[in-house]
Amino acid sequence: MLTTLRSKSGGIIAKIFIGLLAASFAVWGIEDMLRGRVPDKLATVGEREIGISEFRDTFNRELRTYSQRLNETITPDRARELGLDRQILGDLMRDAALDSQAEALGIRMPARAVAQSVADTKQFQTVDGSFNADRFRQILRSNGLSEEQFFAIESRNMTRQVISRPVIAEPVVPDTLVELIWRHRSEQRDASWFEIAVPLLDKQPSDADLKALYDENQAAFTIPERRTFAVVALTPEAISSSIQVSDDELKQQYEATKQNYSTPETRTVLQIPFPSEAEAQAAAQKIKAGTSFEDIAKERGLSEQDMTLGTIERTDIPDPAISDAAFALADGAVSDVVKGRLSTVLLKADVVQQGSTKTLDEVRAQVLADVRTRKARDLLLDLHDKFEDARAGGATMDEAAKDIGVPVTVVGPVSRDGNDVNGQTVIVPGHPSALQTAFETEIGLEISPLTDGDNGFTWVETREVTPSSVPAFNEVKDKVAEAWKARQAAKATRTKAEELVAKLKGGTSLVDLAAAENAELKSRNGISRTQASAEFPPSDVAALFSVPADGFTFSMSSDGKSARIIASTPVLGEAYDPKSAEVDAIREVLRTNMANDLYAEYVTALQEDIGVTIDDAAWSRLRGGQ
Repeated sequence: MLTTLRSKSGGIIAKIFIGLLAASFAVWGIEDMLRGRVPDKLATVGEREIGISEFRDTFNRELRTYSQRLNETITPDRARELGLDRQILGDLMRDAALDSQAEALGIRMPARAVAQSVADTKQFQTVDGSFNADRFRQILRSNGLSEEQFFAIESRNMTRQVISRPVIAEPVVPDTLVELIWRHRSEQRDASWFEIAVPLLDKQPSDADLKALYDENQAAFTIPERRTFAVVALTPEAISSSIQVSDDELKQQYEATKQNYSTPETRTVLQIPFPSEAEAQAAAQKIKAGTSFEDIAKERGLSEQDMTLGTIERTDIPDPAISDAAFALADGAVSDVVKGRLSTVLLKADVVQQGSTKTLDEVRAQVLADVRTRKARDLLLDLHDKFEDARAGGATMDEAAKDIGVPVTVVGPVSRDGNDVNGQTVIVPGHPSALQTAFETEIGLEISPLTDGDNGFTWVETREVTPSSVPAFNEVKDKVAEAWKARQAAKATRTKAEELVAKLKGGTSLVDLAAAENAELKSRNGISRTQASAEFPPSDVAALFSVPADGFTFSMSSDGKSARIIASTPVLGEAYDPKSAEVDAIREVLRTNMANDLYAEYVTALQEDIGVTIDDAAWSRLRGGQ
């Protein structure tokens, strides 16, 4: 048949047919011919269209940026849970509105201004402040941008700033609002309290009581989802033990890092400065004749603090002439005249600690570990590539790990909070986000490794998922009974706390009430709204400030087993100073928030004026998967 088709394709009819077919591919695209043309439009802002491909490119670029910033792999599903997709669509629509306004006003950023802005960006500069073209290109490559794309983005951003800056420039913050916030934040109270607890009841609940509690609170008794996953942690520690180190390498490492094994000499140095060398020589002669160094200092009106440089190391003295002379003296000796860069002095030094350096034999184990770690880090990238190449060639995780000599650790079953079936914390090797990653990927899915700088790479592969489940009532009946008793105790504790607070409001003193309850009375002064502590936790602080300054209240413990009966006493605070640093900080936060609100209102008004539509079907498809 193929031969027949080839023979007929040379005819005029066949050529016309093939030409029409090729034209249709050119106009509609092969994919559209097969399954229908798929529109690219996601949203419209005025005359500006935001395409699906534009959204996808931005979403993927931001996904890479977030993953690099957080040093962990952020999956698309996780990003959507965090609302990154909605944020990106909102940003694209905002930018489109500002671009439309700039076009309407005829505002365009000159290329020279854009280039200067890029050159002035510290991220693209060397230490001396000059533009580093190589670093600039490297950063663009890591973010998936060409130079043309970056300059276009920068030009649009600068134009948008020109449009929005007049709207948000220096909003006026009312002084009254600043003062109210300052007084709210700076208010302090003294607190006195005692603690009460009502023990668990001896009363046994009925099965009906327990079943009702179980039915109403099944989430509390749910067995959480657990996962079993494999981890390959390619770290310096994982491969360093197999690295051979020669004696020459050990000696080189020791010499290069000898300062790490040295204890510097420290001395207490005294100094008397003189305006001329002649006066210094005269004082030196008097010291040789028997006058003490300290007496010479007194004659010149110097106190002990004036002449003491402190207990210091050689490098703490910036003047080489003075530091060399001070650390060359015998313990307690006085120097000859020393001519420093800025002054002429006499010195006295007391040795506090002699300097010493440990030998290679003394620190051999540490030096060996350092060399192995350094060499291991040099191998990490090669082993990473070898592992990835093996996986790309069809090898399993276990096979690829064997090729690079790193073990596979199987973790689980473990819950999202890191506990096993017995409630014990499980140690997960490698990157800190390995556990979270296992709960964000599907079974058997190959994902990029988690990177941790010089500390290597971690691959995670989810192997088994045990969904969360609600056990039958009879399986957790004992736990339900414990929960029922705890609830009853908490209810009784709350009731008693309310009764005691009512007595305080009725005139009973806190001291008498604490004595009647055989409870220890405690107090703490000067508590502010932001000063929670282990002794007085946030729940107590919240309760303290929920009543008038001289009021009474109570605070339940987190487990409901106890309560604190609290008396509040007002504290006379410091006077309001409108020029203080704290007030300036409050004003700046308010100014920033007001500017952000004005900016959002301005963009909303622009969008309302020019019109905004979103293709709900396209958005639903995008949210279903990238």
